[in-house]
Amino acid sequence: MKLVTFGCSLTVGYGLDDVGINPKVCSQFSWPSKLGKLIDCNIDNQGVSGASNKEIHWNVLNYNFDKSDIVVILWSHKDRWCIHNKNVEQVNAWNKDRKSKMFFKFLHTDKDMSIDLHTRIQSVSNYLDKQNIKNFHAYADNDYKEYFTWFDVKMLDVDMGKIRRTYPKAKYDHHPGIEAHDVFANIVYKEIKEYI
Repeated sequence: MKLVTFGCSLTVGYGLDDVGINPKVCSQFSWPSKLGKLIDCNIDNQGVSGASNKEIHWNVLNYNFDKSDIVVILWSHKDRWCIHNKNVEQVNAWNKDRKSKMFFKFLHTDKDMSIDLHTRIQSVSNYLDKQNIKNFHAYADNDYKEYFTWFDVKMLDVDMGKIRRTYPKAKYDHHPGIEAHDVFANIVYKEIKEYI
């Protein structure tokens, strides 16, 4: 049994003491590391800094799962996108490249991104359920919750957005600090322990 986690920099542990602002390294202080210790299992942190929900969706669908895996996904912010070429090209609000500017000027709406987020969560949940792989889902911020008649995924109640606003930031960045990652991991563990 192993814990497999997906998400963006909030899952990577970006900005924490051991990794600083290295976007390609996952922190030993991140919530997946903490949650893995609580569950007492190996961890495979598949977080990608800057990832959109489209990229997370793709990464889940292309991961080679074992039947005994426990999957926890902290879905990213709605204001992100990506383009699949030879590599994944991230399209984010902070990028100043032409593609990002055009996307946010002509294609982005909050409603469309909310539909996209919930469609991807539903798709991944159905995909993992079909394989009988335990899977749990959380929003980067519970403000993203929206009701759709076709959406039936039981989302975790934990609110990373609230935790981020409550606890100190990481030493090297504006991302959540170690205490915030601890709190998030503990809440997730309490919510999932009876199901794993």
